[in-house]
Amino acid sequence: MTVRRQRASYGRVISDKMEKTVVVA
Repeated sequence: MTVRRQRASYGRVISDKMEKTVVVA
């Protein structure tokens, strides 16, 4: 269960980074 929670958080961070990268690009 903890792994699932960590994965969701990690995915959220990646999405945030991708969004920021797109904005910068």
